[in-house]
Amino acid sequence: APTSQTSFTCIRINQYSVVFLRGYSPDGQGAFDSNVSDNIQNAYNAGLGIEVYMTPSLTSTKTGPEQFQEMYRNLEGRFDVRAIWLQVTMPVKWEPYISKNIEFISSIINAAKANGLTVGIYTNPYDWKQITNDWTGPTNTLLWYWNVLGAGPMAESSDDFGDFHPFSIWSNPSVKQFGQQENICGQTVNRDIYSITASVASKPSTDQNGRIRIGGYV
Repeated sequence: APTSQTSFTCIRINQYSVVFLRGYSPDGQGAFDSNVSDNIQNAYNAGLGIEVYMTPSLTSTKTGPEQFQEMYRNLEGRFDVRAIWLQVTMPVKWEPYISKNIEFISSIINAAKANGLTVGIYTNPYDWKQITNDWTGPTNTLLWYWNVLGAGPMAESSDDFGDFHPFSIWSNPSVKQFGQQENICGQTVNRDIYSITASVASKPSTDQNGRIRIGGYV
């Protein structure tokens, strides 16, 4: 079910300013996440900036670009989509053939850029090495990396970028996930920080047609 506006308001009151919402689920053949539209509206009404990520299905009969387009078509009529994040984690879920993984990732990046979107990758050095063998092809993409020791507050890493070491083409991350599966305002969430050098919008905004802007907050 969608997260309520009340819960998002509580999250904002707890000093959070941006939420990352899943727009595409890998379940089955992969599908647009039916909760995301309501989540976007509720988060916007609560005063939060919104970023959307996709978790693709590697076993789907749908290609990477088809999965991206399924998500994008369901969002772009109602919302002003500026950026998307692509999840590249959990090597066990990916192909054992590096070349296939690279082709899949590249195809989604290209499809998103063809629609004028900024693209970010959610991964970390280990995942990226296992899945792509340190592929350096995703030029002009943002990085959202994770470093977490496990679930819950006791497994957090530091809430800063002191643990970051450049890998692949990334020398400056935009976002770091330092906590996972924590309870905030009755919701199970992951905790992230974004770089002060990132171009941060001060508050959620809409375009001239009143469509809520997605992306560009970190």
